[in-house]
Amino acid sequence: MSVFISTIISQICICLHSFHLQLIYERFYSTVSANDKCTLFADRNSINRRNVKADAHHAYAPNKQMFLLAVKARIVASAMKILGMVEIDGVPTVHCYPRDDSRYDKMAKSIYLRNIASLIVDQFIVDEKAYNSIIDQALEDHDTQQACQAQKTPDGRFPCRFRGCDRTFR
Repeated sequence: MSVFISTIISQICICLHSFHLQLIYERFYSTVSANDKCTLFADRNSINRRNVKADAHHAYAPNKQMFLLAVKARIVASAMKILGMVEIDGVPTVHCYPRDDSRYDKMAKSIYLRNIASLIVDQFIVDEKAYNSIIDQALEDHDTQQACQAQKTPDGRFPCRFRGCDRTFR
């Protein structure tokens, strides 16, 4: 089961690899959140990682290790929740792997793990409201660009809107 969880962790970490450590610490590491559960600072205090600092530039390696540990712990917890597991050594009760001949097929295993990883990302990582607002903004920007393109002359310039004026502008 530990190989299964580590494979899910590696799939999720591929998704998170593009984030920059300093930006994440600026956003999620606050020294005033010591009493809040599941914050990076509270986790730092509970596992006694005193070498982790608020500024990632001054302690990059310890901050990176702490961040990866926190991400892996949250991925394991979310995978256990998605799979309906109570204990780390337990057996999944939801989204169980089929017991047919596909258990010997590497491609079927890869697709199964990718589906579980995408369920974890969709449910626990992606903020649906923020995602929808980004898509709406992109569509609105596209419509604005289309409207601007429709106003341009064939040579790509904007006509003057004053009556009787036939000048064009960039």
